Amino acid sequence: MSNTYALYVAPDAPDMVLASIGVFLKTDERIGSWWNHVPFLYMMTSECDAATLSKSIAKLVKPWTFLVIKVDPEDSQGWMPERAWDWILRRQVAGEHSVKLTKQHMQEASS
Repeated sequence: MSNTYALYVAPDAPDMVLASIGVFLKTDERIGSWWNHVPFLYMMTSECDAATLSKSIAKLVKPWTFLVIKVDPEDSQGWMPERAWDWILRRQVAGEHSVKLTKQHMQEASS
């Protein structure tokens, strides 16, 4: 079963570090899907655990600060673009829990 993780990278990381993270997310076979709708915050799915992902990401990011943490898309709230919520809501459907996606649900989640 795929897990959803958030990857946060320190805002002082140079553009080349952020670019290398983008390449990692696009090309590493352990990453199922990902998005980056909030600066310095990446969401990704993987069957790996956070420690395994962190080892690979550390090679790209060090010495800048970063955090990889498992998140629960079913228990999420905030104010983000609709396309960000679309990605999160698809994680809910992809999991073992059934969630009915309606326009009203997306509006409630983003309010």
